[in-house]
Amino acid sequence: MKIEKISRISRHRCFRRFSWPSDLNGFSRYNLLYGWNGSGKTTITNLFRVLETQQSVSEGEVSIIVDGRTVDLHNISSSTLPQVRVFNEDFVTENVFTNHGSVTPIFYLGEKNIEIQTKINDLKELQEKARDELSKKQELESDKKAELDDFCKDRANNTIKPLLSSSGSNPYNNYNKTSFRGKCEEFLNVPNLSSYLLDDSSKDDFKRQKEGTPKEKIRIVSNAFIDFDSLQSDVKDILRRTVVSQVLEELRTDQDLADWVKLGIVKHETRNTQNCLFCGQRLPEGRIPELEAHFNDHYNKYMLTIEDKIRSLQNQMTNCDSISIPEKAQFYDHLINSFKDAVVHLKQQVSLEKRALQLLKEQLEGKKSKPFQSVTLNLSPPVIEESKLNDVNQLIVKHNQKTDDFEKDVKEARKRLEESTVAESLPEYLKKKNAIEKAEIASSQTKIDMDELTQQIEILEREIIEHRKPAEELNQDLQNYLGRSDLRFEVMETGYQIYRKDQIANALSKGEKDAIAFLYFLKSLSDKSFDLRKGIVVIDDPASSLDSNALFYAFSFMKERTKEAGQLFVFTHNFAFFRQVKNWFHNLKGQKKKDLSKRPASFYMVKCDDDSGERYSRIDALDPLLERYDSEYHYLFSLIFRVSKGESGSDLQRYYHLPNIARRVLEAFLSFKRPRDAGELQKQLDSIDFDPEKKTRILRFLHTHSHKGHLDEPEHDLSILSETPKVLADVLELIKSEDQKHYEEITSLLVEETPN
Repeated sequence: MKIEKISRISRHRCFRRFSWPSDLNGFSRYNLLYGWNGSGKTTITNLFRVLETQQSVSEGEVSIIVDGRTVDLHNISSSTLPQVRVFNEDFVTENVFTNHGSVTPIFYLGEKNIEIQTKINDLKELQEKARDELSKKQELESDKKAELDDFCKDRANNTIKPLLSSSGSNPYNNYNKTSFRGKCEEFLNVPNLSSYLLDDSSKDDFKRQKEGTPKEKIRIVSNAFIDFDSLQSDVKDILRRTVVSQVLEELRTDQDLADWVKLGIVKHETRNTQNCLFCGQRLPEGRIPELEAHFNDHYNKYMLTIEDKIRSLQNQMTNCDSISIPEKAQFYDHLINSFKDAVVHLKQQVSLEKRALQLLKEQLEGKKSKPFQSVTLNLSPPVIEESKLNDVNQLIVKHNQKTDDFEKDVKEARKRLEESTVAESLPEYLKKKNAIEKAEIASSQTKIDMDELTQQIEILEREIIEHRKPAEELNQDLQNYLGRSDLRFEVMETGYQIYRKDQIANALSKGEKDAIAFLYFLKSLSDKSFDLRKGIVVIDDPASSLDSNALFYAFSFMKERTKEAGQLFVFTHNFAFFRQVKNWFHNLKGQKKKDLSKRPASFYMVKCDDDSGERYSRIDALDPLLERYDSEYHYLFSLIFRVSKGESGSDLQRYYHLPNIARRVLEAFLSFKRPRDAGELQKQLDSIDFDPEKKTRILRFLHTHSHKGHLDEPEHDLSILSETPKVLADVLELIKSEDQKHYEEITSLLVEETPN
């Protein structure tokens, strides 16, 4: 496995918002990262150590590209991580100079157990194949799970939710893949799944139902049919009856005349006259009493009975015309056709009733002209089906019940549509679920096989593991490195103990500690648990406090022990060590290829800028001057040159490091030009023929701002710091006046190179 790049570091220590630049090549097999103290190098090595320890970071967001896969350092998965070994302060604390005093052991395999070792190697090959197979099967398992997840998401979001969601409160408004999946799991236990399937017509009905709105309730039709048996009996009785009185023959036989005379009697009584209102002559004596005797009380009561019954029949006929039948539009759609048929039958019965009433009325009208005769009723009672009214009212009851149950019916419609969709989708769901189970079984079996191989390897290795040989080799390395043999590693049951002659070494110097820690780390790369050719080695500033001789030894040991590493990262702020590693990488085979991405080695610079008091670290390509030349002087000169031209802005925070840089450049230049006074900057400047005021300003600038322990000391004059570009221009002018050829040549390099 190979780390390709750090794609993102956000809000993690000094890296606030870093993302890998699009124009920056990714990491190669060999990588050198140069940066001053505090630039963020150790932060990066600690992120690599996360890959080694497999303990997720908790601060900010960090992601690294490994073999084309993005590894989120907040969610570490051991199956996707490379083997990594990191040398930094944390490694030293946890493995070398530990709290318990013993050094972590380095395990070798005994040389005498060749046959067992051969078995172990064979088993490890099988284990590696099993690991690759497991990775593929786990990837297939993940793909199958993703397929089922996408299927559930599609059915939930693109089918059921659009179909069943609505305004207002509705559980289907929040329908999601979990809801769909839960319903599918529920249906897996349903014995008769076909009962939940709906045909297209039923689906349309339920869709209309769930999309509809409730209708108003309808009043029951209250009109009742007449009891014709009783009514006909009454009419028959009236027709059969006759009037008994002193009958005048001429009036009895002439009903029209009788009616005319009766009206005349009323008018004569009203006007109280004895003269005939028709001819004007005086009425004969006794004529009015004679006529009144014909129309006696019995007669009048009988005629009134006929009139009352006729009015009653007329009212009943009017009721037939005014029966209140609701409009079909008031009904729900599924009841309309039944209602229309029921109304037709009801109206037929009402017509029968009205016709029968009309016939009875006509019979009574005829009886009025025959009060003194008995009349026989010749009508049969109509056959009226009163159930037809009940049919209409039953439909009204159904309509009203549906209004009462509307919300319940809408819920039921939604439920039926959901169940039908789930039932239709279940075969595909089951197919995808079975595919997952099949993939899980395959992965599980491969994992079991791999674990069995691991167990066999561990059993065999326990038979031949030893860590005495690494101790012997470490002691030889220490003797070669330090040039003496007083320090040594002694084997303990749980590791090593460092001795000075015959005593436990409790007072090691800084140089001795650095040598022991680094040599131990390099030796640990031979540990049986680490495959150097496939692993990743990260080394952070192993020469930070070494003298030039020890530095060369450290580099030589590192080069020899790491040259076969699958991938190597070296971080340093020591320029001498940087130069050694750079020259090694430059001489690698294939390093001169035109395509930078195909070179075996890459060079980077870790930088840290200030923005409103907050530090922001980043990774850039190495400055061309640092990569091309073996002197740091070129790079430091370029920094002064750029600031003197105003290329780094006017923020004072950007100037704090420049006085020290200016001092280093000026001292390096003058130590060559004025070797007699080396180390005496004042004397060196006094011996140069240059503007006295500018020399004074340079000295004041360097003395005030370089080699200071704190920026808040009283003599730290910020007004002088604000003059940084001008003072640096004076420094360059001094160099130019002292050695113009040198100045012109080095500035010409700055034009040729385009730094990042």
